[in-house]
Amino acid sequence: FGWFLCQRKRFDAAMKHFEIALKNPLYQTPEKAHANAGICLREQGNDTAALRQFERAREIQPRNPAVLYHLADLSFRRGLVGQARELLQDIVRIGAPFGAEALWLALRIEPPAPPPGQLRGDGLRTEQILIHLVSNAVTFTGRREGPVRRPTAGGEEAAGPRDGGGGG
Repeated sequence: FGWFLCQRKRFDAAMKHFEIALKNPLYQTPEKAHANAGICLREQGNDTAALRQFERAREIQPRNPAVLYHLADLSFRRGLVGQARELLQDIVRIGAPFGAEALWLALRIEPPAPPPGQLRGDGLRTEQILIHLVSNAVTFTGRREGPVRRPTAGGEEAAGPRDGGGGG
């Protein structure tokens, strides 16, 4: 009933119902009551109290994707980007699908910059793309060798792919 009241913006009454449920030792899903109370408190604009509710829900059920999302979003809002990123990765680790809100949050979280001289991404896919690019360059230009230039901090660095075959 607390969730029903929260949806109707009757926050104080909703919180009383969540508290009653959580005090009952026979209540079977306290993690849901904590999570719903957290969502209700966020709707009310009380992120500090909401954070406490989501943390309690996570203590009881650490693999709840909705709780992980809300904790990530609250972390991001407080400037704790690394913590938010880790919580989103927890959602991925448990195999839960990302909802639209979690996807939007993931897009706003900038991954850390790679070390100098390294690319960010899937190494196998990057290798496949480079092989196709060089293959197409050799096939469609008719040249069997030539430099590939990569900008660096000190200017440009060149590497020359060579093809000893007859071309396509």
